Amino acid sequence: MRPGYYGVVLSLSPIVIAIVIAGAVAVVGIVLNSSRRDATFAHFEEVASDLKRIRRHLGGRLRRDGQDIAIEGAWRNLPVRLRFSHREDAPGIHLHMPARATFALEIVPRRSTVKSRRHAVQIPNIGLDARFVVRSDSPADARLFASMSKVPQILQAICSSARTSVAIEKGSVEVAEPSLPQRYLAQRVLSQVEAVGELAAAFEAMPHSDLVRVAKVRRERFIVGRIAMVAGIVMAVVAVSSASYETRNKPAEGAAETPPPEGLSVADATHISGVWRWKVAQEDDFNPAAMRWLHDQNLQGSGKINLDLSGSGLTAVAYALVRPEPRTMRIVMLENHDVAYDVSYGAVAAAVRVPAQALSQVEWAIAPSAQPDGDGLLLVMNPDDPASAIVLYSHAGRVLSAAPANFHSIPLE
Repeated sequence: MRPGYYGVVLSLSPIVIAIVIAGAVAVVGIVLNSSRRDATFAHFEEVASDLKRIRRHLGGRLRRDGQDIAIEGAWRNLPVRLRFSHREDAPGIHLHMPARATFALEIVPRRSTVKSRRHAVQIPNIGLDARFVVRSDSPADARLFASMSKVPQILQAICSSARTSVAIEKGSVEVAEPSLPQRYLAQRVLSQVEAVGELAAAFEAMPHSDLVRVAKVRRERFIVGRIAMVAGIVMAVVAVSSASYETRNKPAEGAAETPPPEGLSVADATHISGVWRWKVAQEDDFNPAAMRWLHDQNLQGSGKINLDLSGSGLTAVAYALVRPEPRTMRIVMLENHDVAYDVSYGAVAAAVRVPAQALSQVEWAIAPSAQPDGDGLLLVMNPDDPASAIVLYSHAGRVLSAAPANFHSIPLE
């Protein structure tokens, strides 16, 4: 008797059977995946490739949410949520990212009819007044934030379209576009994500930003990837160990060939990145009106300020570094030659030590969140605005900030 169907199957080798089964499963998977993909991008077919590119770039997942498409991913360890919609009652693009924002700020097109309980704020240096209305619940914080290096450029990049709306609340930044563009969608959205990420980083230098909790990315771990993850961790440990050894034994960039800027010790210079592109500020690099205020108190303007941050007599120093193009002032604080603070500002009118005993006499607009351990560093942003200054201080090894109500009333001697 000729073998039947089952006889033929049984006569095949196990390898051939496995290949046939795998092929069948693959075909079924392709069909199901294709059907699901068609359903996911229904009514979004013209931008499907852009949406896939955005998902890949953010390393996240793309899903259908009712009539909209949502993408959840990450940018520099911060979670990013994007929503794309054709609905008339929703923005075409909505972007949400957590940030250590300590105040509210709204930037809306001048033609917008949306009502707000916040008062309009004039901030000329961000260059948006012609097309947008800026509102805030804390004008002083908004102006201080806008004075930081790169913040005006970042806001201009986010608001490159006159139809963009920005809503900054405590702990988050949201950006909305009224309609979904049909061309260059991925390029535009990814540029927005990058700019919002830079804006979120800028909030780190604001007073009390350390008190704002933001969510970090929680990576899901899949069984299939565990072996690869273990191997990656081993390789990363080896690479980091090697890099750390090389870093410890390799002199800082340019240290062997170029002397440090005048006024900066070699020991400090080796710990400040890119210091050879900067110079220590002299008195004429600061604001003339602010320097006259210091002279009235028998003090001189200097780009090097000695401090006792910890209150224990340990050596600390603050440097005000400048570079001409683009005009920027960088404040670097070191304790025992280790960098404790390094932030760039568009302009600093004056930088001066506040003795530890004087900090308890300051009237604060935004009080210190913790008891200062030692001296403080006063940064005056605008000599004509008594509320424009911040005070940097150290607590438990961390540099924090506060805002005096009137820097003129601070006893500096």
